[in-house]
Amino acid sequence: MRKREDGRKLCCNSESVLFTPWYWYGFRFAIFGTLDMGFISSSDQVPAWNYPIFRIGLGLRTSNDHLVFKNIQFSVNYYSTSPSDNFWRFSFTTREPQLFRAVHVSAPAIFEYR
Repeated sequence: MRKREDGRKLCCNSESVLFTPWYWYGFRFAIFGTLDMGFISSSDQVPAWNYPIFRIGLGLRTSNDHLVFKNIQFSVNYYSTSPSDNFWRFSFTTREPQLFRAVHVSAPAIFEYR
C-alpha cells in the first residue's frame, strides 16, 4: 500500500501478453491485455473495500532494437469510474518497462581503483 498526498491506495495488476510471429522492417509485435483493480481512500485510513475501481485494457506493443525507443506501446483502456465522464482512455507511450523498480539506470561512471 503506497501513501499518497491525499490518502492511500491499494492496487492489484495483471497483464497477459501474446507474442506474435509478425515481423516488419525490424519491428516485432505483441498483443497484450490488462486487468487492474484498485481501492482509494481520501484519508489516512485503509481504503474502502466495498468501492473498487477497475481498469480493463487492450493494446499493441512493438519493439525494435535498432531505434532509440526500443518499445512503443498503444493501448485502449476502460475505467469503471472516472472523475470526468470520459471512461475510455487512449495511450501512446515509448517508456521502457520497469521490471525492477529499485534498480536505477544511469550513465556509466568511472570508479577510482584502490
